[in-house]
Amino acid sequence: MSDNLQEAEGAGHAGRLVGGNSHAKEANSDAQAIADAVRGDVEKHLGGGVKEFVVEQFKTQVVAGINYSLKVRIDLGKYIHIKVFKGLGGKEPQLSGIEKNKSSGDEIGHISAL
Repeated sequence: MSDNLQEAEGAGHAGRLVGGNSHAKEANSDAQAIADAVRGDVEKHLGGGVKEFVVEQFKTQVVAGINYSLKVRIDLGKYIHIKVFKGLGGKEPQLSGIEKNKSSGDEIGHISAL
């Protein structure tokens, strides 16, 4: 088994085809850690700091690493959706997309690239 497939399986993607999106899942500590790793970049794109930075839901997509699509609460009733790429082999997460002006009811969909 290739190292890439082993790492993807270790991330909870066993039995899934590479490139397919997962269903939306409730946030967990791993998803929050991915978001926290790019918070500074997100705040730069938003033009300043945010009051909160709490992941509520996320989706994953296995590619040459893992794309995380995250619904993040940044203030009471205010949300953003961000896309973060984490390469295989322990590479640092990188912000790759952001959608502003989201609400709690908005489903995580396509997130435009930066």
